[in-house]
Amino acid sequence: ATTATGGVYTVVSDALGSGQYIARAVVTDKAGNTATTATSSFVVDLGPPTVTMSYPTAGLAVNTATPTFAAHAVDAGTGVASVTFEVAAAVAAPASPTFANACTGTRITGSPADGNWMCAPTSSIGGDGDYVVQAIATDVAGNAATATFVAFTVDTVPPVAPTNVGLTAATDLGTSSTDAITKVTGVTVTGTAEAGSTVRVYDTDGTTELGSVTLASGSTTFSVAVTLTQGTHQITATATDAAGNVSPASTALPTTIDLTAPTVALTYSPPRPVKSGDTLTITATASESLGAAPVISIRGGDVGDGPMTGSGTTWTYSQTVDGGNGTATVTVTGTDVAGNTLTVVSGGSYPVDNVAPRLATVTTSGTAYNGTASVAFTATFSEAVTGVTAADFVVDRGLGIVGVVPVVAGVTGVGTTWTVTVTTTGASGGGDGTSTIGIALDPSAMASIVDVALNPVAIAGPTGTSATYVM
Repeated sequence: ATTATGGVYTVVSDALGSGQYIARAVVTDKAGNTATTATSSFVVDLGPPTVTMSYPTAGLAVNTATPTFAAHAVDAGTGVASVTFEVAAAVAAPASPTFANACTGTRITGSPADGNWMCAPTSSIGGDGDYVVQAIATDVAGNAATATFVAFTVDTVPPVAPTNVGLTAATDLGTSSTDAITKVTGVTVTGTAEAGSTVRVYDTDGTTELGSVTLASGSTTFSVAVTLTQGTHQITATATDAAGNVSPASTALPTTIDLTAPTVALTYSPPRPVKSGDTLTITATASESLGAAPVISIRGGDVGDGPMTGSGTTWTYSQTVDGGNGTATVTVTGTDVAGNTLTVVSGGSYPVDNVAPRLATVTTSGTAYNGTASVAFTATFSEAVTGVTAADFVVDRGLGIVGVVPVVAGVTGVGTTWTVTVTTTGASGGGDGTSTIGIALDPSAMASIVDVALNPVAIAGPTGTSATYVM
């Protein structure tokens, strides 16, 4: 059909399909003259764009009330002119969501054929809850298409901080399985956190991540294997929910990794060889606190085994010596708080002496004659002794000695050898070898002579070992 108004002609064509066309007009006047206009191209676009939501994905949780929306829209005809996003609160079927405009998208990459559109609302879409979003794409020709809506959740509330943070008993070795003091570097951190969250475990600085795990939707207990260096640590954990909200850090778990075995030095009281009847006290001084009372074992000293008493780094054991001679060997077994086995580094033995010393020999040199002022005797004991005095000896005067009675004037010496001086001034003998003097231990006065173990000197008879000196 053709209509004319004031020389302007309008022609309505037959139905055209989508595509590109060229049009021209041919005019013929009443005299039969014709004229042809220039051509003009145009596009018939009867098809709507294709549009799909790309963000958020179905079921996604976001932690903002102004989330970013994205869609992919293409049009084979005139091209996409605009993409708008509409949001509605989620409703249960069969009800339909009531959508409202949220924002108008902007093409973000390349040519229109790329089809990526994005926007974010300038104001809140609402409080925390479940929502749906759809994208409406319109092409240049005015055809519009709506993407299938996508459900998502707005969640702006962070989880609570993880609780009950500790180490598994299998990795918390030593005295206690709950003190976080252990002798291994590979430990497993456990605790409780929001179901479905991702738990991250951090070292002392709160930023060095040691490990992480994502909990199942119905699980609230986490377990993360981590590796620590020797020393002290402050272990914390955070929980990140599906929306990306991060909880506060948990209360720090003081953790000690101790790989060093403790050492123990042993000392003894009294600090000398011991004998039967002595109370022996053994003190173990450790390089660090021990986890429990160490156990002492003694071989060769007739002192029983048993647990030591004390605390921390100082432990003692006391027992009465029953007998024995020689060297007693002492071992101490135990661990530090982390479970490292201790080692004895010094004092692993002590001497036991139940043999009494004796006067082994008494000798003189040369022969004195009448008028000699003094005589020197050498007294040799079977072992080193102390407490030797002049009062411990008596003069054994033989036949033929006349005049002043010889007496012990003094004793000098150390260890096993002692010199006993007898004054002979005023005493005389026959000079023919039949007149003699000697010395002997006095049984009534020799208790002061003792060895290093304080065993008193023994004597075989009333005069002991003596020697004679010819006057």
